Amino acid sequence: MSITTKSRTLISRPAAVLLGSLIAASGAAGVLTATAAHAEVVGSAEVSPATGTDASGISLTTSKACPDAATNLIVAVKGSGFPAEGQNVVGNSPLSTYGSTTDGGLIIPLSQTMRDYANTAGFTTLQGRYDFTVTCRTAFNGTSLGDFTAPIWFTSNTAYRNTDPAGPTATPSSSAPTST
Repeated sequence: MSITTKSRTLISRPAAVLLGSLIAASGAAGVLTATAAHAEVVGSAEVSPATGTDASGISLTTSKACPDAATNLIVAVKGSGFPAEGQNVVGNSPLSTYGSTTDGGLIIPLSQTMRDYANTAGFTTLQGRYDFTVTCRTAFNGTSLGDFTAPIWFTSNTAYRNTDPAGPTATPSSSAPTST
């Protein structure tokens, strides 16, 4: 039911509540959809030092700068023991917080060790591959503007390396005979 005054039409309180709920729900759905979208990989990253222990300090270096629209970044780690969506290891931080390489890449020191991150996640055995993902974003919008990923491999519970211990996978060569 609506009520008409001299120059405007007012809707009833229940109708206003319903309309407000619909607007809020559609807005929330839009935010959920936007943050759930997969980001474009815009480059790679590397873990330093190349080898270390579970108690070593680690830094990540991206291959280039974040896209121009980005003002901030976050970093998460995924792998055995961590939540499927990853564990946040660097909170939402301005890009200006970090140093850069001559190529414009970011140098992001982690404030804790892999042992600390494992303890926070509630497990004790570090094993296999872990991926750090640097997500470029803006301060107040969680939508990724581009990602960089850096892998490490734990070859024991306490030792890691930033190269695959299985080695690179070779491209199969052709075994077809050549004609002369």
